[in-house]
Amino acid sequence: MTRRDAGALSPFWTGEARAALAELLEGPPGVAAFDFDDTCIRGDIGDAVLFHLAETGRIPGPDADAGVLGGPTPPGADPAGFWIGTYERLLRDEGLSVAYPWCTQVLAGWTPGEVGEISRAVLALEAARPRGRRALGGRTVRQGIEPRWGVFALVGALAARGWRTYVVTASARWVVEAAARALALPVTGVLGQEVELEPGPRGQRLTDRVLRPMVGPGKVEALRAVAGGPDLAVGDGWNDLALFAAAGRAVLLDRGDAGLAEAVRGAGGVAQPAPDDAPEARGEGGGAER
Repeated sequence: MTRRDAGALSPFWTGEARAALAELLEGPPGVAAFDFDDTCIRGDIGDAVLFHLAETGRIPGPDADAGVLGGPTPPGADPAGFWIGTYERLLRDEGLSVAYPWCTQVLAGWTPGEVGEISRAVLALEAARPRGRRALGGRTVRQGIEPRWGVFALVGALAARGWRTYVVTASARWVVEAAARALALPVTGVLGQEVELEPGPRGQRLTDRVLRPMVGPGKVEALRAVAGGPDLAVGDGWNDLALFAAAGRAVLLDRGDAGLAEAVRGAGGVAQPAPDDAPEARGEGGGAER
């Protein structure tokens, strides 16, 4: 990956969004919250880790308790098809509040360090793939990840001006922390979905017991617990609406959902076109709103 869009406000930012961000950069520092998947990056590292573990038959992890997560894979079934199909069913029938925490539950049995190693390896694999879709487990899933350099430059410009900058994501904290560090994203911290840890043969291991879901208001609660309410929120999906509503200034990366753009503008936010990102429908190979 090579850096581009290196300016504080690169040509990526246009119109109302550019004006709003320029005003913030000229003012006093505050707290900024950025979604990660499809916001800081083009692609979804949470989904990519799930797909990789399913493809390689490593769900749940080696020290997971028996019988968790709706598994194990039935005898004779393709692990990729079973686990990705389970995710699609949860998205379709239960919604984001169940499906997104579940993507962290599937990491049960791994240690935080192992999750970080897996995430960095998946990031490298996805960086080498063209963004698009591929066949996996009898389904079609998203592929390809690259940084959104205009957003990276904005995070850096805010940090240089004394802002506290946080990634606030529904993906697993350990996954996004590893990806953000590997990409040198200059954030103060990562707030993501967590599960309880407990002792295991190789040290602390993840369980399937979910702590505060990072869906909707959960993102706002997590940020307020460490930094107060956001002065700026940047995101791309419906799962960011509560964060937008809590922010002094909201910027939507508009990936083609007219209803979402209307909702954000109606709440006083602005929309930044992201025309190179085609919207992905939920229910086929994962979601697109973390």
